[in-house]
Amino acid sequence: MSRVWVYQSNRRLSDLEVASISNELFEFTQRWAAHGAKLTTSYDVKHNYFIILKVDEDMTAASGCSIDDSVKFIKGIEEKYHISLFDRKSIALMQNGKIQLAPLHELSSLFKSGSLTDETLIFNNSVSTETELKNNWAMPLKQSAVYRFVIG
Repeated sequence: MSRVWVYQSNRRLSDLEVASISNELFEFTQRWAAHGAKLTTSYDVKHNYFIILKVDEDMTAASGCSIDDSVKFIKGIEEKYHISLFDRKSIALMQNGKIQLAPLHELSSLFKSGSLTDETLIFNNSVSTETELKNNWAMPLKQSAVYRFVIG
């Protein structure tokens, strides 16, 4: 089973930034290890907003130290590109084929105004496995954990 970490940027990354970050992700994942054992990893940058790291834990499990290394790497990305990747109070929505960010506390008013509907796709960045990423990352608002903030 692959373990997954999804980091959402607080702004859209340019295509040039995505290419540069992808190169840095490649270099990081080539050396990423747990207690000296190389991890079987993959990565992606999706929609110019999301950095996704994966570890195949059937091969070697990520350890506390290796996870700390990945967090340190991601914090370095934040500093270098002047972005925030750890803000869990900003929700990514897919509207008209484009990603938009909305503060969690504004979801209810956006819903009441009609800007959001039950079917608006939101991104659940708390997924932790590749199966969850595939099946539950993007989902209709009404099926998400944040729906309770919308209906208040």
